Amino acid sequence: MTVIADLSNQPSGSVVKGIFIVTRIRRRTQATHRTCSYVTLRDNSGELGVYCWNNEIPAGTLVPGKTIDAELSLLHLDGRLKATLTQAAPVTFEEANPFRYVALSSIPRPDLVDRLENLIDGIDFPVIQSFLKDVFSEDPLTIPFLQLPASRNHHHSWPGGLAEHSLEVAELAYQASYLDENHERYLALAAGLLHDIGKVWMSRTSGSKRAVPHIVRHEDLTFEILGPAFDKLDNNWPDGGAALRYLLRWRQKPGENRPLIPIAMAVRYADQYSAAVSARRIADRERMPWEHYAKLDVAGPVTRFWFPKSVIQSDR
Repeated sequence: MTVIADLSNQPSGSVVKGIFIVTRIRRRTQATHRTCSYVTLRDNSGELGVYCWNNEIPAGTLVPGKTIDAELSLLHLDGRLKATLTQAAPVTFEEANPFRYVALSSIPRPDLVDRLENLIDGIDFPVIQSFLKDVFSEDPLTIPFLQLPASRNHHHSWPGGLAEHSLEVAELAYQASYLDENHERYLALAAGLLHDIGKVWMSRTSGSKRAVPHIVRHEDLTFEILGPAFDKLDNNWPDGGAALRYLLRWRQKPGENRPLIPIAMAVRYADQYSAAVSARRIADRERMPWEHYAKLDVAGPVTRFWFPKSVIQSDR
């Protein structure tokens, strides 16, 4: 399969195949008064506009947001590449890889795309794997998830911090739940990965807040965002859908001894641990070498950290 970045190296007259996502379609009229479709295709190596004269491509194939298996005819004219879409077929959800089509140039930390893809590909439980692929199959969710900070100035407060923190929580929750059954460990992983997904709808790409946070919590938006994916999960595994909702919502209440599903504790503490380590590292930037304490200079309750010496001093 060919990627867009390599097409300019192909000789004129070549016919190549590749899998791309359709991002835009426009109608164009040529000097000969012939009308064609001008289709913009994308994979994670770049974008390409192609001409389409083939009226036999099945209806519903060339739709923005859809993934297609395409055949392209290439021609070099005056040093520029002209590509024509000769054949196209829809790619099924099982065959599609949502991370193949992320525009890496728009992602502050491209390594997080690979890390997210590898995490989901490594899930040895097809129902959870399909659920997470379904969640991240749409650009309006995946792109800001990979771009936004996790907080304004408390922890992971840099571009890409939301994905970094979410991946840490997913990995830590999975590791901490090694005493549980395999399917429950993957539920913990999924809950850790999605626990802050509501922040995507609360922030602009720049990280500045919208008006909605004043009256709505990001935890409430989580279930609205995940609604379509939950519908499919409920059909395939009703108990899994109920359990994942419980994990995403659970917070220990006064007088409550233990959660109904113990892995809820793993998810909660993984979240707290990831945030605390990040906050400590931020505080450490302002600490002098001889100081043992550092304070995180943010609004709200004072957050202080202690840094024990790494050198053992012998008694004299």
